[in-house]
Amino acid sequence: MLLLHTIGPLGAQNTAMEVDGDLTVNKTASVNENLKINPASAPGTPNFISGSNGDAYIKDQLEVDGNTNMAGTLDVKGNLIVDSSVLSVNATYNTVGIGTAAGSYDKLTISGGGIALSEQASVPWDEEDLAKFYAKEVNGRAEMFVMDGYSQYTQISSHADPKLFNPGADSSFSDLSVVLPFSFHHGNKYIGKGTVVDLAGLVAEVEKHYGKSFTTVYDLPPEETETLQSRQTRLELRAKERILAETPEVEISIKEAWEDAEIKEPIVKTHLITRYRYDLTREQVIPFQVEENVTELASTGRYERRLKEGVRFDESTGKFYRQRTLDEIQLPPDAVPPLPQWILSRVPQRGK
Repeated sequence: MLLLHTIGPLGAQNTAMEVDGDLTVNKTASVNENLKINPASAPGTPNFISGSNGDAYIKDQLEVDGNTNMAGTLDVKGNLIVDSSVLSVNATYNTVGIGTAAGSYDKLTISGGGIALSEQASVPWDEEDLAKFYAKEVNGRAEMFVMDGYSQYTQISSHADPKLFNPGADSSFSDLSVVLPFSFHHGNKYIGKGTVVDLAGLVAEVEKHYGKSFTTVYDLPPEETETLQSRQTRLELRAKERILAETPEVEISIKEAWEDAEIKEPIVKTHLITRYRYDLTREQVIPFQVEENVTELASTGRYERRLKEGVRFDESTGKFYRQRTLDEIQLPPDAVPPLPQWILSRVPQRGK
């Protein structure tokens, strides 16, 4: 471990700076190229750069291999790129790209997937200079809505059964002769009213009256369909992953926390490594060998007790914890909400 204390700023380092352990600078540290901090010697001990007493200023680049926890504000003056294509922020055009580079015109560009919004409990408040796109619960299901600047909201996931709002209403959702019922649902907070128009029922009545079909039914390609069992498996996995993210650890006893592990000691071995150079006069690539010292961990035949991989000790509680697995998680019976009856009644028997 290198523990470096400074009274004033640490002068700029013109070459890469590597620290095996902790680097503590009381004021300002300026590194013009790369700053590398190797893993701490004690298992479970985090490496960190703290700016509580000054600044950690890295002029060239900061590369983090692992998780990064920040207690304060991350202030990025230029562009921000996460893993080349996961997230991109363009400071010049004030645009964001997810799964792709940020564009020059559209404020948000998303590639390779959709947008998933968590439902909110109530209709949001309107703002005259904003239109809103949000998800809201309707009869226990998340539905998608848009709202204008006058609090006029419209459900754009068009499957609101009129019977949800008036059990006595006529509804094509209960009519199995209608292959895929749909509706138009909107409301206004100021007027205090909402309406549902059964558009599938309206079309059915128009077709009956005129004796003409306005509806074309077709089969989806197999890759765009899903069975009920596949849905159940997929949503159970997602529910387990959500629980695992919320509570990733379980408490264990000290007896379960340790194991006998072999002590290994570093030794230096010399290897012959093949390198290449080129000769432009003869237009040849010429191999040659050089010696390179490599540090390896060698077995000693001696053992000691140490914490198992993935186990940590919490000094504040005096307890041991380990990472839990998906297989350990037991889901409650209602973890996967059932599909509405109007869908279940139309699912082909082979799809169950």
